[in-house]
Amino acid sequence: MSSPVIELAGVSKRFNLSSSREDTFAGAIVSKCSSFFSRNKEADKYQWALKDIDLAVNEGEILGIIGKNGSGKSTLLRILSEIITPTSGDVRVRGTVSSLLDVGAGFHPDLTGRENVYLNGALMGMSKREVSLRFDEIVDFSGISKYIDSPVKHYSSGMFLRLGFSVASHLISNIILIDEVLSVGDAEFQYASLQKIRELTSSGKTVIIVSHGMNSILSLCTNALLLESGKLVANDTPFNIVSKYLSGTHEKIDEKLKNEESREFIFPSDPKDGISGIILHKATILCKTITTKESFFTDNEISVELSLTLAKPLGDMEVMIQVNRNHESPMIATATGLFGLYPKVSLNQKGSFKVRCSFPKYFFNKGLYSISVCLTSSVGFHLENKDVLRFFVNFPVGQLSDFWYKDAPFDVGPIASWEMDRL
Repeated sequence: MSSPVIELAGVSKRFNLSSSREDTFAGAIVSKCSSFFSRNKEADKYQWALKDIDLAVNEGEILGIIGKNGSGKSTLLRILSEIITPTSGDVRVRGTVSSLLDVGAGFHPDLTGRENVYLNGALMGMSKREVSLRFDEIVDFSGISKYIDSPVKHYSSGMFLRLGFSVASHLISNIILIDEVLSVGDAEFQYASLQKIRELTSSGKTVIIVSHGMNSILSLCTNALLLESGKLVANDTPFNIVSKYLSGTHEKIDEKLKNEESREFIFPSDPKDGISGIILHKATILCKTITTKESFFTDNEISVELSLTLAKPLGDMEVMIQVNRNHESPMIATATGLFGLYPKVSLNQKGSFKVRCSFPKYFFNKGLYSISVCLTSSVGFHLENKDVLRFFVNFPVGQLSDFWYKDAPFDVGPIASWEMDRL
């Protein structure tokens, strides 16, 4: 069994909200004198960023730390990296620590990228020869070899990040601390970074990650903890911690999302764009088992109905629907002509029609869904129909047996077919 490389016992950190600097001798004198004349305001001038944190992190562990802004995540990393000292409590770190807490942190702006690599190595107690053995690998991973001999003050934030992470992950250290800073990298760099983190832990290094990206916590971490207002409220598996965090935040978010519902949309009589001869009348969200004022639930069959009139037949006319969840990127798209699966839907005639697209029970997870409607043919597009419908889906009252699914970040959840045979 691996032994702890990080141990915290009763660690608290208090910040002075006044303008004085208690970290200096002069600041401490000024603070004491001012507090003598304003004793009633003494409690208001301090903010506890961390309070009584007990924690043990084992060798080779990938620990994820999540929580709202201001919960103490970054303060905890700064204590572990010895940037700041705790107000009280004991911190024991066995081994060397490299950290990436801010873009460009630890870099001197007037030095070149090459010089900063050697400077960071020296600060970690490495010799010039040891850094030189890893230098080419550091530069290759960062992808900024063209600018390695330029002063880093001319680097973009992305270049800072690439070099900073490369230095932190390649120099000799057994503990690596990473703040949310990785989220500013492009997709290619984020993928390379995640792969590097997996490689580091497989070699026995310990990684601590602060992130608001729940997918990163779920896919990378072996353990996770949740901070609230400076207190450690849960330390468990990544899935349980993410579920607990999302359940707390979703309750407030869901109330706001419910107020955005718009189950019926009347199209303008004189659309500014569109296909000549096509008139869109109305789009509606329907469910056979409920009234228009009742809530939608995950066990409802939900349909999108579109009323339209064609002044002339259009043989290759298609109705397309795009679904988004919680204002995020498109979730799914479907169309009447998809793979030729819907022969009953034919708009090759003039007249008025109702076109209906139905989604089965348990297709939608909990959340706010928006529907965009598009009509298209070889003549052109009718595109002025983005997010015309919005509907909120909730879990059926009293049916919470599938608690593992309740607050999971899944967009959809169709029922699969399960079978079992005795061997």
